[in-house]
Amino acid sequence: MHTFSFPIRSQEKSSLSSTRHCNPTILICSEPARDWHKPARRDRAPASQSSSQTHCPAERSQWKRLAIILLAGLPLCLAIAGCSSYTKLNGANTSTQPTVAVSISPNSATLLPGQQLQLTATVSGTSNELVSWEVNGVEGGNSVIGTISPSGIYLAPATVPTGGSVNIDAVSVTDASISATASITVNQGIPVITWANPASIPYGTALGATQLNAASSTPGTLTYTPAAGATLSAGTHPLSVRQNSADNTYYTT
Repeated sequence: MHTFSFPIRSQEKSSLSSTRHCNPTILICSEPARDWHKPARRDRAPASQSSSQTHCPAERSQWKRLAIILLAGLPLCLAIAGCSSYTKLNGANTSTQPTVAVSISPNSATLLPGQQLQLTATVSGTSNELVSWEVNGVEGGNSVIGTISPSGIYLAPATVPTGGSVNIDAVSVTDASISATASITVNQGIPVITWANPASIPYGTALGATQLNAASSTPGTLTYTPAAGATLSAGTHPLSVRQNSADNTYYTT
């Protein structure tokens, strides 16, 4: 844009169609052909004219077209930005993470000292179904409370643990705060004794192995009352037996 200015009287009319009255200067614009996408550069007016300089019509037209283009594209930009933000916001608010859960089977059992039990852990909500096993909070357990293998086989201790029971936990490898618990009771066994009523014996016959022939499910010493060799009076007499287990670690008497 080429600009020329010169002083005129404020009431004088100009014959140029491209001029306009200004106070105290007039601005005549000569607009060369240019790319309408680029706004025309406006040369800085001399300091004495800056306060009264105005835009020429061609320059104002360029800015107007640019403003229309920007305003026309603004709703689309806002819509795209809005949709993006909405999607992100809704993704954050509505997306849900799978809930990790662990279950264990069986969740309770009673064992004798030294017995084994297979436990099975089931993990849902994650592709990683691995668990770590703990006995009373000790990973893998120990000889006092019993041990458990990575595959979930629990071996009860050789003696009854303190309190008579232990807790076995299957802990999710994905999230250590998620676990399931099985309660295992470890008791000494009670021997099962079977003994049929002996046949009647003649008066004066001493008790022997024919009458005192109880059998136990566990090894141990059977003590009879009355003892072998006793001679009973005529009538009906009760007989009893008591077992002293061969290993009192495992069984009561």
